[in-house]
Amino acid sequence: MTSLFKKLKLQEHSTLLVLNAPPSFQEVLREIETLASVQNQATKMNEIAFVLEFVMTQEQITASIALIAPYLCIDA
Repeated sequence: MTSLFKKLKLQEHSTLLVLNAPPSFQEVLREIETLASVQNQATKMNEIAFVLEFVMTQEQITASIALIAPYLCIDA
């Protein structure tokens, strides 16, 4: 597991949401998928505890929050 995900305590989560991952991140995603289920749509999840999203603008952040907020766990 990459040191980034060790720091983020990925091992504590069995399912995570990854949005807008660039092609250059696909290799990392394949590694993560050996440890956890990776979803790419919030609406496919009952509850979200771990989100990793790639954004470039404030508008993308605002839109994303509106989409994922209803699914977030209390400690997400």
